[in-house]
Amino acid sequence: MTKIINSIQEIPQSYATVVDVLRDRTLQTPDKQAFTFLEDGETKEATFTYYELDRRSRAIASQLQALGLSGKRAILLYPPGLDYLSAFFGCLYAGVVAVPARLKIYAKYPEYRLLAHIHKQASLSPQQ
Repeated sequence: MTKIINSIQEIPQSYATVVDVLRDRTLQTPDKQAFTFLEDGETKEATFTYYELDRRSRAIASQLQALGLSGKRAILLYPPGLDYLSAFFGCLYAGVVAVPARLKIYAKYPEYRLLAHIHKQASLSPQQ
């Protein structure tokens, strides 16, 4: 049974992962706002519905799986925002271990965002 607490739906114990929660919320309430990014902590910059987050995350997961990265690690070099969230969930969908990191250059120059596989030698291999 699911309870509503402070208008936030409690997660049933039947879910094994956060991906299960996202999939279910996408099926049950695809047009409901899932996340909002506040640019300065107050100003609304962008929002995702459950459907939008699921669609973007699955697209990223597909690319990661095509590269054979399931079970491997990927470093996420994104400034704060919804692109980071899509990449994080994309890793979860693909079975890739997401390693969040933030470098100041990437915050200043978003065109240099990378999703890179970490090789055994700890070198970075950028993927586009």
